[in-house]
Amino acid sequence: MIENVPPSDSSNILRVTGDVKIRKALSKGKLKPLGATMARYIEERYNTLPFAERWAFPLLSKPFPEEDEESLRRKWRALIKKLTSIRFLEVYSALRDVDRGVVGQFEHTVYVTEGGPEILTVE
Repeated sequence: MIENVPPSDSSNILRVTGDVKIRKALSKGKLKPLGATMARYIEERYNTLPFAERWAFPLLSKPFPEEDEESLRRKWRALIKKLTSIRFLEVYSALRDVDRGVVGQFEHTVYVTEGGPEILTVE
């Protein structure tokens, strides 16, 4: 049996919902300019495909080059919380099996053919 558990730190899987327009959220005061810039980057990079939080997190070091890791993590958590609250992002929960072990999540798309599996994603 598998159950959903809240995501944690770098294992978060996120997806842009496609339901929120960044310009509109910015004009209504739901996003600040930096949040809108980050949201735009995420939307352009991943569109509505699921992505790992750790893939997008390094973007924060550009506007905050002098910040330490913990400060960047606090800013990132606040950004994700905001983008989730306005329904720009959807968070996928991690999965655990009945023994409370984490179920593996893979970062490749695999096409299984009669000749064997073929990895379609590019690193």
